[in-house]
Amino acid sequence: MRPVVVRFSVIAALLIGVGVAWAFSTGPPAARTGALGVGGYTAEPVCTQCHSSFPLNDPNGTLTILDVPATYSPGQHYTLRVRLDYLLADTTGASDPKWGFELTAVRADSGLRAGTLVRPDPGAAPTYPDSLLLKLATTVPFNTSGRQYIQHGQFSTRTNQPGPVEWHFDWIAPDTDQGKIYFFAAGNAANGDFSSSGDHIFTTLDSTVFGGNTGVPIVSRNAGLTLESPLPNPTHGRPATLRFTLARAGDVRLAIFDPLGRRVRTLLAGEHGAGSGQVVWDGRGESGEALAPGTYFARLAIGGEGAAVQRKITLSR
Repeated sequence: MRPVVVRFSVIAALLIGVGVAWAFSTGPPAARTGALGVGGYTAEPVCTQCHSSFPLNDPNGTLTILDVPATYSPGQHYTLRVRLDYLLADTTGASDPKWGFELTAVRADSGLRAGTLVRPDPGAAPTYPDSLLLKLATTVPFNTSGRQYIQHGQFSTRTNQPGPVEWHFDWIAPDTDQGKIYFFAAGNAANGDFSSSGDHIFTTLDSTVFGGNTGVPIVSRNAGLTLESPLPNPTHGRPATLRFTLARAGDVRLAIFDPLGRRVRTLLAGEHGAGSGQVVWDGRGESGEALAPGTYFARLAIGGEGAAVQRKITLSR
């Protein structure tokens, strides 16, 4: 009976290994960025716990966080990129290479979540088509200060592509001065053989510091695209008016997002002339349902452009 048991155990282990590899292609577990121990948080583990064929940060590869601002303004919207490359990917026997990543933004003083990570609005799809398929994850239990993660999903894993590869996503800075903020990221250059061997894991970090400009209108990198603070805010059971200004005509998108970056209501979608405009949000979702009280974000963008403006709105009853 022992040989049967041994063979069964080996087969089971192989099946579990394939299952793990396949599951992780749909998105890594949260909190695997290798983040440093800051505040009350210990250092996060990295993906070499499973993908253990090679040492961490092989010098033949790179992982970089791009477009992090040197300083951030409260509530400002920024489009960031993660770039992953492995210079010898075509010599490792990879028949179907796969690329993945995970990133989090945390306060340097406490280790808590800093700002909000969101996927690009559908209006930006012509610019970043794959980025609409990224996943958002949180530590459990989640609250407004618990860590948040953005990562590849099953349909945003870059497959059978030569490096480098990039993912685009958005970060909304905190509404107040939170001092220095770290961005921690991990990347996986996998050989695509549905096992945890033959893969290269990389980690990196970047940071930004508070730059002021409290209380001024939030203006995107598209000059003239502005979104005023909602009125009233908090809503106290009343509809909120959102006023905006466009420097030029275009395909305009104004939508409401929840704290996880999920679009819950589209208020404006279509051609709009240059100049001022306004819409009213009644606190309801896309299907007319009353949304739960809490923090939401109104986001204004012109289709086909990555830059946008964002305002925080507190829904209260």
